[in-house]
Amino acid sequence: PIIQWMVAWMFSAPIGKLVHHASLKATFAPETVVKDFDTSGGGLLGLRPWAFSAACKDMMAISREMAAIPPNYPNVTIPVSVLFGNQDALLNHQTHGKQLVAALPQANLHLIEGGGHMILVTKPDQIADLIRQSIARTARHRSTFSF
Repeated sequence: PIIQWMVAWMFSAPIGKLVHHASLKATFAPETVVKDFDTSGGGLLGLRPWAFSAACKDMMAISREMAAIPPNYPNVTIPVSVLFGNQDALLNHQTHGKQLVAALPQANLHLIEGGGHMILVTKPDQIADLIRQSIARTARHRSTFSF
């Protein structure tokens, strides 16, 4: 913990600043980085020392935490919409999206053509349409229940 704190407070911001543009480019690929993402999208917030510390803690816990989730998939009884950019370079829709949809009882996969990892930022109108469709699907599902 002390080494992590020292790295966070001494090196994360200057090193983060050096690799920031390349990191954003890789995260948005194959799409271009949204022009004002650093300020309006919060891109610069990741350079804060406590953000680095939080990311380190997340990386340490992710395997353990993620392993606990799949056994609960059969308990999910509501419709689930899974969104992926079909060109996401960070999370493959074949590996992550299709497997998730196959494991959830009432899930469907929506692929955004030409979309990368940051489709929520780069394709807001398409995402909003899919959210509306998902809400309608969930409303239809709920109307089949009797209380």
